[in-house]
Amino acid sequence: MRESGEERCFGNSDRRQHQGRRLHRKCSRSEVRLLVSAEEPQYQYSEDFEDVSTADPQWSAEHPTAHYLLPKRRRIEVRFPISGTGTPLDVRAVLQRVVEEANQQTPFGYRLDIDGEFFALVPTTTRNANGKVIPATPLLDREVTVPAGTRQIRESAKMMADALSAQTGLRVSCCQSGFTGIPWGMAVVPFEATDEPARKVLERLIALDQESNTVSSRKNWLLHCDKEWCFINLSTPFGGGCR
Repeated sequence: MRESGEERCFGNSDRRQHQGRRLHRKCSRSEVRLLVSAEEPQYQYSEDFEDVSTADPQWSAEHPTAHYLLPKRRRIEVRFPISGTGTPLDVRAVLQRVVEEANQQTPFGYRLDIDGEFFALVPTTTRNANGKVIPATPLLDREVTVPAGTRQIRESAKMMADALSAQTGLRVSCCQSGFTGIPWGMAVVPFEATDEPARKVLERLIALDQESNTVSSRKNWLLHCDKEWCFINLSTPFGGGCR
């Protein structure tokens, strides 16, 4: 994204996980960090992938024998006005423009979900194995039930993931934190959910963790699915920048 000739990183929507490691888009001069969660579509078409050597040449130079496929990265650029402190004047408007540009420039469709302080980019279409655009059912749109009980937050998150696995046949994993040194979801709290969208359950668990842990930063989530697995990883914008 650019404003007045300066490129700005925006949230975490351009980050992908691969083999426990992040790929970051390079940024120049300054950056804007916002808590924006990103959910990828389930990729099926061969041309929507690229080898890790193309996706991350620097890492590949250090690991020349490593070759595997990753979702192909695409660059989306929008211009937006900023305040005197360098932050967007209207976050909602900026994110909506990002979604509109993504929908125009890529073969995938997205929507913007806003729930209080939570912002999420959610896939609505993908491409099948033949390259045809088809509707996508966002994983976290599915309703789940977590039995009432007092347990660690991460245990409730696992129950949510297990419920999604039972519905989809995928192996859903939640929730590894990208903020090393501080395990996520260790607090013991009462929790339950009945036929509730998984995204809302995840938001509630993230909020509970923040309330229960004075050293825990607010998290957003990064969701990636392949043919067999779905990973819901948690991240914080304060643990590092673009590189």
